[in-house]
Amino acid sequence: MTNYEYIPQDFKLVSLKEAAKHLRLYEGETSDGTLILSVPEDWELLMQYIEAAQGAAAAYIDRAIVQEELVIKLGAYQKRVCFDDWRVASVTSVMALIDGEEVSIPESNYYVFGTGAGREVVFRDPFVSDDITVRISCTVPKVIKQAVLLLLSDFYERREDREQGNSPASNNLLRPFRKY
Repeated sequence: MTNYEYIPQDFKLVSLKEAAKHLRLYEGETSDGTLILSVPEDWELLMQYIEAAQGAAAAYIDRAIVQEELVIKLGAYQKRVCFDDWRVASVTSVMALIDGEEVSIPESNYYVFGTGAGREVVFRDPFVSDDITVRISCTVPKVIKQAVLLLLSDFYERREDREQGNSPASNNLLRPFRKY
């Protein structure tokens, strides 16, 4: 029996410092690490826009923008382990229980096949195991972060004039990740 479990990780797509630098509001930091903005009264507004931009991107692609680790537990050896996750960056580790001892399977014995949804971890050589655990790092693609930064700058620069409801540039970046 195959068991899939997502383990959430501490994650912030765009930090306040990154947003301030992107908008050219960053002036430096105090000795205690507090950011200095060229427009100090925009501190609270900037934090709201970061959240709004990430929310708008998530709504457009109809997916949560989070970073997690996917843990797949297999009852026994299988040639292919299939999973459907668009955020997969890399396989972190593959562990197998062999003769009662947990052993790390070397990267040379497996590869990740496919793109986007419908990906697989494929094992090159069979091995006997009572229990196999595959750990996969699911990170947000950089193009999504760039789209969020574009939305953030759009929200900030056009906060008083909102004739256009969306950002075509960010939509173009997000479109490949959209769930239809």
